[in-house]
Amino acid sequence: MPRFFTDTAIEPGVPFCLDGEAARHISFSLRMRVGERLVVCSAGNAYDCVIDGFTASEVTLVPERLCDSTEPAVSVSMYIAVPKGDKLDLCIQKCVELGATEIIPFWSDHCVTKGGSVEKKGERRAKIAAEAAKQCGRAVVPQVLPIMTFEAALSRGRKADLALFCSEKPDAKPLSAVLSEKNCAQVQSISVFSGPEGGFSEKEFDNAEKIGYNMITLGKRILRCETAPMCVLAALMYAFGEF
Repeated sequence: MPRFFTDTAIEPGVPFCLDGEAARHISFSLRMRVGERLVVCSAGNAYDCVIDGFTASEVTLVPERLCDSTEPAVSVSMYIAVPKGDKLDLCIQKCVELGATEIIPFWSDHCVTKGGSVEKKGERRAKIAAEAAKQCGRAVVPQVLPIMTFEAALSRGRKADLALFCSEKPDAKPLSAVLSEKNCAQVQSISVFSGPEGGFSEKEFDNAEKIGYNMITLGKRILRCETAPMCVLAALMYAFGEF
């Protein structure tokens, strides 16, 4: 069923309108008609709606019921070091599908890509997140923040109930061991740091450890920078009962 997002407050039984690109897509691309159904998401909720009428610029909808929630119970913020090429686009798409609350790209010492061309793609990344949210049936579009410095991202991520930092060092603990030490029932927010192609620098490891990040290993194999975020996120969703 087609899915759309709006900032308009929705109340079951109370008609409302969609305009702009959403209305054009419903009318001209999908060629929908009065009586057909679609889902509209607002304020974190999804509503089963029926089309009630059309004007030249608007579609009138009647929300009939609140749909079951598809949002995870735990909030996971994915901090991803900027990779080369279009790998960040892939990470955004898959992290949205897996249930991330937000994606925060950051510059790391060993990032291969640097510069303005990467910084200018914020609108494109937001669109990727929105399309992924529609495809997988989410009720919210996870935010993709502008690229941060490592220091700013590290400080922000430490505010989560559980702060994880991916590491290939021998003293890093398996994710399962870290989670077994925590009372997961009290964990409502998680931050995950994943490194670039060249891995984190010693300085970055030291800074993360000093302020209390949990160093986690993702197993005996070295994962690509675009694989690691998806791996951790999938494991967390399983651990917190989403799978």
